[in-house]
Amino acid sequence: MASAWSEHVFHHASGIDISLDVLIPSSATSSKPAPVFIWWHGGGLLQGSRKTIPPHVKNAADAHSFAIVSPDYRLAPQARMPQIMEDIEAAARWCRDELPKVSDGRVDGSKLVYSGGSAGGWIALLAGTGIGFKACGLEAPPAPRSIAAIYPISDLSDPFWTTKQDIVSYLDKRVEPSDLGEGTLDPKSPVVANTPVGGARGKFYHYMIQEALESSLLLDGTGIDQSEFAIAPQLAKAPRRPPTYIWFGSIDDKVTPRNGHDVHEALDKLGVTNEWDLREGLDHLADFNESVDMSPLWKFVKAHL
Repeated sequence: MASAWSEHVFHHASGIDISLDVLIPSSATSSKPAPVFIWWHGGGLLQGSRKTIPPHVKNAADAHSFAIVSPDYRLAPQARMPQIMEDIEAAARWCRDELPKVSDGRVDGSKLVYSGGSAGGWIALLAGTGIGFKACGLEAPPAPRSIAAIYPISDLSDPFWTTKQDIVSYLDKRVEPSDLGEGTLDPKSPVVANTPVGGARGKFYHYMIQEALESSLLLDGTGIDQSEFAIAPQLAKAPRRPPTYIWFGSIDDKVTPRNGHDVHEALDKLGVTNEWDLREGLDHLADFNESVDMSPLWKFVKAHL
């Protein structure tokens, strides 16, 4: 019998509700509980939904006996980085402490893997290493057994994020503020934690790259410097450095592969177990294509449980 998704909602100290989708493998039992693979969606922390999950992650419940959890989180600029980090920490802690209870012991909350794509890969790196949480006045999330970051953002000082583009390289015309939907750019608009695929806000990421706005959208008014969330420079003083797998396509023009390679080099210098998996000729979101072999990721995370 195939595993079935269930939705869970929990209320945390910030006063908001967080929704998570959970897929527990049909093979999991209280005597053989499944480890937890937390997948954070991408979208620049500006757009996206917990429903956006690549096939290899969906399939991993039955193929690799992982419990899959995909959480929502508040989106910028209506939420800034401290609020987003608060949601990340709360979701990870819920997976450790509460998911074993609601699953009747079929999940092992002590065996966590943090993963995600694009901005979700950045979340996985931040949550896994604990980087950035102290700057936000927060405790780091529970420590994972490993991290699997897929084409992650990793350092907002990279020229890719700080250089305006008259027309984004992969589009044929400029994105205008009016294209984004009413209130999208207004930090005082109602907070959102989930945006539909194909909606107006789906152009927000492209507009952000075009105007080089990521840092200001995430951090304006917080008094926190963007360097606090830069993975490679912060690794030497990170609270922890778990085994880390990093995947990128060589022709990715939505996040520069340099963001992943810099983290790989920093981990190497620190003697941290890691794997740099650069796929020639593949672009952003290539892992959503079922023909792309993602088995090295699953081999890596299973080896470090």
